[in-house]
Amino acid sequence: MTVAILFARRDSVYKTLPDVDVWDEDRDARKWPGGCPVAAHPPCKRWSSLNNLVLARYPDQRERFAHGNDGGLFELALHRVRQFGGALEHPAQSQAWRKFDLPRPAYMAWQRGVCGGWCIELDQRAFGHPARKRTWVYAYVLDPPRLPRLPSLPSLPSGKVVRVYRYRLPDGTWTRTPRSELNQEITHAAAEHTPIEFAKWLVEVARRCKI
Repeated sequence: MTVAILFARRDSVYKTLPDVDVWDEDRDARKWPGGCPVAAHPPCKRWSSLNNLVLARYPDQRERFAHGNDGGLFELALHRVRQFGGALEHPAQSQAWRKFDLPRPAYMAWQRGVCGGWCIELDQRAFGHPARKRTWVYAYVLDPPRLPRLPSLPSLPSGKVVRVYRYRLPDGTWTRTPRSELNQEITHAAAEHTPIEFAKWLVEVARRCKI
């Protein structure tokens, strides 16, 4: 069964998987015609608590960078998941959960909401991501989901793998989080990429959620 991947990166790992229909920025997921389960990755920047850093950096563009100002893409992805079955992924603590009254996830355990959907919190480190990356997944299916087995979380090496952020000082200048010999830094792109094993797992979740 084909699964549609909505809001994928142009260099998405999903393009290496069989039986998926990938809709990246060039194809424009808003034009997807429907007809099969979906695995959706709607843009998350405006829903993240880190959006406060953007608002601080561009105080004269607060309307443009306002929390939740994603052009309605999360709402569209949620509608598609509920219409055709499937799963939606967003970073943990996404403010979209409160906005759309989605069930609060539990770590490594599915929780059902009054909407009929199911949520879970995962760490993409368990699927091979180089850093801790807490993720919330919303799955919608009419019957209790028969979902793929979750991986066991591997032991982590000493130190951390971190993304480095810039922030504004009281005098108005900008600096970055300090380096540490114990921390390995990764690029923005590496932090955003979906591990192949997580992509496979999410596709299987979507496939089992066909309505």
